[in-house]
Amino acid sequence: MMPRMREAIVSVLSQVFAVPVASIDDKFGPQTCKKWDSLKHLQLVLALEDRFACTIDPADIPRLVTPGEIETVLGAMGVAA
Repeated sequence: MMPRMREAIVSVLSQVFAVPVASIDDKFGPQTCKKWDSLKHLQLVLALEDRFACTIDPADIPRLVTPGEIETVLGAMGVAA
């Protein structure tokens, strides 16, 4: 069973990239998802901000490329699932 934060992140990734939750693993990101482009990355940022009621620092946006990195960035911001 996934921790709550990771589960929420995977759910957002699934919605933004229109892929099944089961297809999202720790390596999911721009290198493994053909649908991932700059527009989708922006949509991901907006979806994360909406889901977690936060504002992501523009300097952190390039780091949001895997579930683990997203979790690290959000955790450093004090965001909880």
